[in-house]
Amino acid sequence: MSRHFFLSSCLAGSVLFAQSAFAQAVTVQQGDTLFSIASAQMGSGQQWRELCAANADVLGGDCDTLQPGMVLNIPGTQAPVAVSDPVPEAMPDVVEPDMVEDVAPPADATAPVDVVYDFSALLAPVFTAPEGFEVDHQLPEGPARLSGNTQDAGSSGRPGIYLKLPDALEQAVSGKTVVVEMLARLAAPGQIDIAYSTSDVGNSGWQRFELGTAYDRIEFRYDVPEMRKGNGDYLGILPDPQGTGQVLEVSFIGISVAP
Repeated sequence: MSRHFFLSSCLAGSVLFAQSAFAQAVTVQQGDTLFSIASAQMGSGQQWRELCAANADVLGGDCDTLQPGMVLNIPGTQAPVAVSDPVPEAMPDVVEPDMVEDVAPPADATAPVDVVYDFSALLAPVFTAPEGFEVDHQLPEGPARLSGNTQDAGSSGRPGIYLKLPDALEQAVSGKTVVVEMLARLAAPGQIDIAYSTSDVGNSGWQRFELGTAYDRIEFRYDVPEMRKGNGDYLGILPDPQGTGQVLEVSFIGISVAP
């Protein structure tokens, strides 16, 4: 599993271990999400649902109630196991060099990629705001604040306020389903638009979401066509599609390949 974390340090730094490196539990810190904890502790952000289900008693059965200070159990982890001294084994027969065969790697050796933008820990801006839009990243402790609007903004190429995604992700999602997750809020209830653009073989079109004044998790999926030229993939956001003057606050973005 290859993961790209755009943080001040390794994402695990925002998650305190309750025990050792084999810990069975973590303490939630400010800015953590189920997606980010699953990415750091379970190998993929896509396992956030499994993490939520394993902690239904802590979360009260609601995956959106994650709060700093909660202690979550990590599914599938084990405490250290005492290991006795190994029993000496007989030395194996020596294999002559001309008897050793090359072993080819498996055909599916390419691992999925998770890309995580945790805006509570970013040290450098990641959004680009074309004319008519504005971004205040509020680094390194606050959310990214996105605002502005243009008439008839297209969802292709570099749409709206855009985020250039890593080339490794572009290759990983080619011909597969990409999952986009975001934790965001508005000062007053309203709507925002999000699009995934390959800038090569198509885009998801603008996906509209309702948001309120409390941070809420939104998600959409897009079946990405097979890459041709590889012009780069982008995530585009219209923070104010109705032109009301609203400001969108983004705390977290996770992008991954659907299992």
